[in-house]
Amino acid sequence: MKKLLASLLTATMFGMNMLPVFAQVGDVNDSYWASREINKVVNDEILPVDEYGNFNPENTITRIQFVQGLLRVLSNENLDVTIPNTMSDVSVYDSYYDDVLRSQQLGVVYGYPDGTFKPNRNLLRSEVTSF
Repeated sequence: MKKLLASLLTATMFGMNMLPVFAQVGDVNDSYWASREINKVVNDEILPVDEYGNFNPENTITRIQFVQGLLRVLSNENLDVTIPNTMSDVSVYDSYYDDVLRSQQLGVVYGYPDGTFKPNRNLLRSEVTSF
């Protein structure tokens, strides 16, 4: 399942190279190596820009930002949650509560062995491969 989802995400990212770009992100000019892909994920509302219209391509991304983007790519951002919350650091009052549970329900992203999710922790490359 994980390999299938990783393949789907990879194919989607490669497919973005073939599609036209509609708007230019503030801090990404046409000569930036990933300009086309960045503009595509922003135009498709997969990943957001900041309050200044910048994507900040050299910055880190949090675990919850990655999960939310992945759910959008998979068209599962509105999936009904039917599993209980097992993460001690994710509360029903958190804006990302349903997204964390959706990712677990789909078997895409899990928490840590200690029962935490650490939604605001910067995502490590090794974590992307272990999802």
